[in-house]
Amino acid sequence: MPKLFNDPFDIPSEIFDGISHPHLQNAIIDKMNSLVEGAILPHPEHHSMMTRLLLEMFKRADDKTRKKLIAANNESRNDPVSISDGLRLMREQWRLEYRDMRVLCFTERWDSSSMWDRYSEGHTGVALEFGCLDQADSAWLTAKPVIYSDETLSCNTVEGLATLMLYTPSFAIPKIMEDYSHAKTTDWAYEKEWRIASWKRPHESGEYSDYEFLPAELIGITFGALILEAERRDLELMLREQYPHVIIWQAVIEDGRKLKRTKQSTSVQGADAPR
Repeated sequence: MPKLFNDPFDIPSEIFDGISHPHLQNAIIDKMNSLVEGAILPHPEHHSMMTRLLLEMFKRADDKTRKKLIAANNESRNDPVSISDGLRLMREQWRLEYRDMRVLCFTERWDSSSMWDRYSEGHTGVALEFGCLDQADSAWLTAKPVIYSDETLSCNTVEGLATLMLYTPSFAIPKIMEDYSHAKTTDWAYEKEWRIASWKRPHESGEYSDYEFLPAELIGITFGALILEAERRDLELMLREQYPHVIIWQAVIEDGRKLKRTKQSTSVQGADAPR
């Protein structure tokens, strides 16, 4: 659940902060003028009913009518047009979606000391390695890389929001979720993260969701450098019984101030296990 994340800028509970109504109104007018002039608005199947009607009118208009429409739009820039209801409804819908949001996080790295410390109780846990199996239609195949940037997200700019308001909420809100759930600031770039964003299922409660995976999808496990010996033995016994194909690694802290890992065991099944 996003509210549990340790990055305060990661998937915020409130969106469109800092966007003023006058600026948004001007951005909407600019967007309308571009559509009058023939700009293409993608994803027509998700246009709102009002947007469809306007685009159909713009399509039938001749050059003289187009100029009049643009002039009328520009003259209305200082008119008190209420757009607060649309903004309020989108914010309210986001709060509802945010409450039930679930994000599954992966990383390309096994050797980040800071991640072992932060996410594995000071190197005492384990890291699981999963394989994306085409033949099993692995859910992991839907994971997308996180984009690391300090730029403002498009959906949180007046221009981006003006465009989103031309679509149905059922399209706009997931698009906002996609943008926020796969973007982090450059401070976190070392994590090389991939994510799958979804929602809580109807039968679930609490702040976490558990998802099953196929045994073949688990291809490796790395024990933390400071894992307790008793826990390591119990886990290794379970792996040999239930996941005999899994390759077992042990992380070690080197004097050269970095982590390395050594393969603890492999099996006949492991040699042919899918990658």
